[in-house]
Amino acid sequence: MSNYAQPEATFVKEVTYRSTNTKEPGEISPPSSNLNTAFRLIKEVQRKFKTREAEEKEKEDLVKQDTLILSQNKGNPKLKDLYIRPNIVTKRMTGSLEAHTNGFRYTSVRGDKVDILYNNIKNAFFQPCDGEMIILLHFHLKHAIMFGKKKHVDVQFYTEVGEITTDLGKHQHMHDRDDLAAEQSERELRHKLKTAFKSFCEKVSYDIYFKFSVQILFCDSNFFE
Repeated sequence: MSNYAQPEATFVKEVTYRSTNTKEPGEISPPSSNLNTAFRLIKEVQRKFKTREAEEKEKEDLVKQDTLILSQNKGNPKLKDLYIRPNIVTKRMTGSLEAHTNGFRYTSVRGDKVDILYNNIKNAFFQPCDGEMIILLHFHLKHAIMFGKKKHVDVQFYTEVGEITTDLGKHQHMHDRDDLAAEQSERELRHKLKTAFKSFCEKVSYDIYFKFSVQILFCDSNFFE
């Protein structure tokens, strides 16, 4: 006990309570229900404490980042309808990635924000959707950042092209016309996404390369598999 502020203090490690399940006349609920409520509240406090403790431990060795300087230019390079990986929360949601004066900001549809500063990017990759079902930007960071209550040094922003479906039925010829239309639509979507991502990369590449020595590398499909 010498490590404690009060070495003579007495600590109770465990306490057992008992209460009756019998409801007396005039009582709304039996005494045991109050005990169950108290037990639930104590467990909730313990859970919140452990969660907060884990979060603080995660933050211990985080390197302090500069503040993102928001550009008020309405023409900032921006990509919409992107997913972030790892997820911010359990449920996957879309958001937008916008380039600012000294970094990127991803804003989810519910308002969550993830900032990636240019001077914290070690490597940046763009993977097109040639032969792939997703198109993505991948950032490998010099120092971990915190979101979703965890530290991350690799962050991806991506969108899905579509789903590949195969009809193995006997009357596949009946769906040929629909299949051709779907294939044409997918080709157009791939071209649209590739153009948008490439344009975004080209717009931000000049600033981040000459100011922060960060180059966005174009890589082949399957690079991140």
